[in-house]
Amino acid sequence: MTVTTLLVAKDSSFLETAREAFQREGIKVHHCRTSESAFEFYSSNAFDAVIIQLSPAAGLSFELSRKIRERSLTPVIILSNDPSLTEELQAFAAGASDYIGLPCNVLAITARLITHATHTAGLVHAWSAKEDARLSAGPITIDVYARQVTVNGVEVELTRTEFDLLAVLASRPRHVVTRQEILERVWDNHWDSDEHTLDTHVSRLRSKIARSGGPRVAHAVRGVGYRLFANTNTTLNADGFEI
Repeated sequence: MTVTTLLVAKDSSFLETAREAFQREGIKVHHCRTSESAFEFYSSNAFDAVIIQLSPAAGLSFELSRKIRERSLTPVIILSNDPSLTEELQAFAAGASDYIGLPCNVLAITARLITHATHTAGLVHAWSAKEDARLSAGPITIDVYARQVTVNGVEVELTRTEFDLLAVLASRPRHVVTRQEILERVWDNHWDSDEHTLDTHVSRLRSKIARSGGPRVAHAVRGVGYRLFANTNTTLNADGFEI
């Protein structure tokens, strides 16, 4: 897979180092210095990922991330010269796929860039044969490109991880998706990809769908993984496991 990325940065030294490292890995790089010019360029071209180095006007960078997320699945990686927990939370709230504190080895950034781009391409590929990339499962409708989920026509607000989890299960609604596959496709084997984290996100996803009037989703198959819905002839215990 050839990855094409848009790099938004003002730091000339970092820009040159990053471009050389990306190009050595076969990544095609386009560069913009401002959020405004970047969004205009992004809107008229196709990119597999966008990397944003936060400028003093960080709000504009977050706004760029939000605009991109509103219209596509394109991974957005935000780099910060002065990383903090508050800023990291702001980045993810703006739809970022990753947040990296600088200084950081450019090879590590490159590896994460390729991982995010490959992960997203896999999700899109699973839906590519479906008209408008939409799937209806009972009262649930999932639009992958718009990253929207509705239950009985009413939109449900999901986090990036909850959406990806639901999309992975919905891509094979009649099959059990193993825990390992879910971890690999949703978290890309990053630091937070453990089974406790998976179970926590499943619980939150179920709760949001149920509160919106939808069916119980992500039924657990003990020792294997999760299925979008339970089989109609299957009995479940109180924890949602088949018995």
